[in-house]
Amino acid sequence: MATAEPGPLRPACAVTFGRSTLLGRHLAAALAASGRWSAVAVLDPSSPGAASPTAHVAVDLSDPAAALGPALAGVAAVFHVDPTSAADAAGDGSFLSLHRVAAEGTRRLLAACRASGVRRVVYTGSADAVAAAALDVVDADEDSVPYPDKFGSAVSELRAQVEMMVLSADGSDGMRTCVLRPSNLFGPGDSSLVRFVAGYARSPLGKFVIGSGGNKSDFTYVENVVHANICAEEALCSNAASVAGKPFFVTNGEPIGTWEFVSCMMEAMGCQRPRVNLPAKMLLFAAQFSNMIHHRLGLQMSSAPPLYPDAVYFFTHKNF
Repeated sequence: MATAEPGPLRPACAVTFGRSTLLGRHLAAALAASGRWSAVAVLDPSSPGAASPTAHVAVDLSDPAAALGPALAGVAAVFHVDPTSAADAAGDGSFLSLHRVAAEGTRRLLAACRASGVRRVVYTGSADAVAAAALDVVDADEDSVPYPDKFGSAVSELRAQVEMMVLSADGSDGMRTCVLRPSNLFGPGDSSLVRFVAGYARSPLGKFVIGSGGNKSDFTYVENVVHANICAEEALCSNAASVAGKPFFVTNGEPIGTWEFVSCMMEAMGCQRPRVNLPAKMLLFAAQFSNMIHHRLGLQMSSAPPLYPDAVYFFTHKNF
């Protein structure tokens, strides 16, 4: 009896924060359904949920004692999802907790990837890493927007730090890396953008439009970012020179009015559309003053100030 020739062995991959983040959940599901991988390991500090085609590995990147080596055994590619979006799940919400999971956790992950022979790392962060300054960003490409001299929030600065770590790791021990920068991620199961808009809608400012209301931004659907991750990893595998060591913006290609998007979300929440405009400069000054007092009192991120400068920039500046 003839026997079938064995096919090439399929590699395994891993997704960090593949349960506690919007992108991680969608990405892990898509990778498992693709048929390319023999196994998809979800590295996440949260408890496993219902039965799924992925293998849940309870790993806290902020823990220096985390056993990353065994978790990455046999893994050819790691999809590293923005750890700042999972900081609340991984810690107490303080700046120290955020730094541990983002900066220290990523440094620890990259070292483990090199030691374990991981060949490719795709990190998905945020366009906030370069668009956090008080400037409009219009028709920008990756070469025209540098990191800002001053960041509007600790989250934006940490995202930039993580980006630089991943990009600088390219070529180390044969490992290739690249960075994806989606803007304002949204989609089924989202909690971050919805929570932000809901918080604004229920605040005393919820009846007001900050600034002229005429600015536009990119909002990126989560499945488009999933597709970008898959394409980036395949490019690192087949044509590394085209993407390795480089960052890439990921958008829907259809910038829309920021306040139109926000107002539609507010209406879906049962809130009225804001109609009255407030001067952006006045709100920015108030946000900067509030933020300064907040940090002077040592509250840091455990009790958020009413309005961050980054929020004012989001509501008033062009970003596409």
